[in-house]
Amino acid sequence: MKDNADKHSKKERIIMRNYYEAVDVDLLNLIRDVENNRASIPVTVGYLNESQCKRIKKALDTKREVAPRCVIDASAIAHILKKHGPKGKSDQSLSDINDIARLPYVLANFDSVSFEGKYSKRFRDDDGQLAPQVMIKKKIDGTYYVIEAIPSGKRKKSYIVSARIEKRVEL
Repeated sequence: MKDNADKHSKKERIIMRNYYEAVDVDLLNLIRDVENNRASIPVTVGYLNESQCKRIKKALDTKREVAPRCVIDASAIAHILKKHGPKGKSDQSLSDINDIARLPYVLANFDSVSFEGKYSKRFRDDDGQLAPQVMIKKKIDGTYYVIEAIPSGKRKKSYIVSARIEKRVEL
């Protein structure tokens, strides 16, 4: 990481340093398994604290319980690589797989969360309804977006659906 003292405040540089140091090894291994077409099991990428769960409930304008455990599976990784990876059809904002493996940092330290009226195509509530998706955002050097499905019921898990980075400044 180059010294961007002229472009970033001290607080921003600390956030960027923490982000770059936050590669999750289990998630990195899952990404490599997907890239190499190896069988894999979902990975827990973090646990939301009570305050974060309340923020998600507020964004959803619901009394539903928000499962604190956040999981990502091979299907979501394949989607992220296809859409935002090195040969991404939408962009190449996550062409460095280490950026994907930093997703747990984003979840643990997000700045904002919103519900934009979208529902998961894969995940459902116990009553069969499509699970709502929230957009979690963290400003690093650009904004890192994580889309998470929040099903209600017995699953006790929330599921990462996608991720991308927007308006990244090259370091």
